[in-house]
Amino acid sequence: YQSFVRRLAWSPDGSFMLTPGSWYQDLNSGNPSEKFQYTVYGFMKNTINKPSFMLPGMKTHANCIRFCPLLLELKEQKEAPALVDLPYRMAFAVATIDHVLIYTTQSIYPLAVMRNLHYDSINDLAWIGQHMLMSCSSDGFCSFIKIEMDVIGVPLPNDSEKIPESLRTHYQELSEVSFKKNMELARERNSGN
Repeated sequence: YQSFVRRLAWSPDGSFMLTPGSWYQDLNSGNPSEKFQYTVYGFMKNTINKPSFMLPGMKTHANCIRFCPLLLELKEQKEAPALVDLPYRMAFAVATIDHVLIYTTQSIYPLAVMRNLHYDSINDLAWIGQHMLMSCSSDGFCSFIKIEMDVIGVPLPNDSEKIPESLRTHYQELSEVSFKKNMELARERNSGN
């Protein structure tokens, strides 16, 4: 691997973990190029000793994974099977050396793939709500990726019955965080000095 960074992530509800820096070897494949594949493995909380699923199709190894902190409403499912069967959706981003892929728990296929964001390998990701994703790399730059509302989906309301009891207080606090509100508070503090 060309990067020392390997940031795994637990889902916001704690039901599963995703691990970057993984690869899959298909011993039955006759094609040598298909024998070795980069992937991300998913481990369910109750079966942590073996992977429960994998995300295929990565050209290079994944460095880090970040979940959107908000739980999302389910979308109408047409053809692809769900990655994890839950009463809500979760979105997450996977950063490889040169790509950022956005997934939800409703499909094994990415919703979006972004490339040519940086000159060097991508090291980390951070979500700002569900509509903004930031990536940073060894080139010293950060990129902000704006995500349209219909791509990720609508967050569950604070009073939704689908939110696990253990997350209710935390989820309420997350939904009250506002970048605009924080900027206004910072201006008020600075104007008083």
